[in-house]
Amino acid sequence: MRPFIPGTLLGLLLSALVVGGAMALFLPKKVRDARYGWEPKPALVLQRDVAVGEVLREEDLAEVSYPEQFVLESFVPPSERKAVLGRPVSQLLRKGDLLGWVAFADRAAPERIQACVASVRAAYSEAYALAREEALRGFTPPEDAGASAPSPVPSFQFDADGKAAVVVLARDVGEGSRLTKDVLEVRRMPRALVTRSLVPAGALEQVVGALAVVQMQAGDALRWQFLDDPSQPRSLGACLVQVSQAATRRCADVPRQRAEAFFAGSREGR
Repeated sequence: MRPFIPGTLLGLLLSALVVGGAMALFLPKKVRDARYGWEPKPALVLQRDVAVGEVLREEDLAEVSYPEQFVLESFVPPSERKAVLGRPVSQLLRKGDLLGWVAFADRAAPERIQACVASVRAAYSEAYALAREEALRGFTPPEDAGASAPSPVPSFQFDADGKAAVVVLARDVGEGSRLTKDVLEVRRMPRALVTRSLVPAGALEQVVGALAVVQMQAGDALRWQFLDDPSQPRSLGACLVQVSQAATRRCADVPRQRAEAFFAGSREGR
């Protein structure tokens, strides 16, 4: 035998082993991939037509197997067979249909939800109107109370450098917040930046307790148009903002309470 023949045979044998090993690893995966979705999966099938309102009986259902790709999660599995027996169906079922959970859906739920929304909307509108009237009365001075003259606003005092002390925010203030003394501080500003809309340092005590009608950030110069007297609003717009905010806060729990009462009454009426 020539020397190259054993080497050739050994090479062919090794090649065959490599190819065989690769096929042994590759073929089972290909088979599994080809069969994916086609494994049989049990499901429940109707044995007769079932009208709306009829209850399911044991003999109405049969267990069959279909490829798993056609048996969805919305279908009732055989393991839940006892859970659906004796329950009325809410839609017409035909013989041969796969039994789905949708067959037991509460068809009256959308109507009840719409009725609840209408009830909540009416209750909220009524409560909001009452809260708004109450808030307006709180902002309206009594008829026998005379109009009090507003406190005079101190003028700006400029120093030798042409700067005046004005009130600025020491920290952020949210819309609708009441100003406290600790959120205010005094800073000197040049004459070119000082306008009549700014609050002079001499009026700091006057603005304590005032209501912020806008959101302000730390470092902002305080302006009269950003404030309003919570008991005697100076502008119609600010008054409406305060009334709306007060009414909204008072009615915050009305929708939840009304919805809970509605569904509690629905359950009792069944």
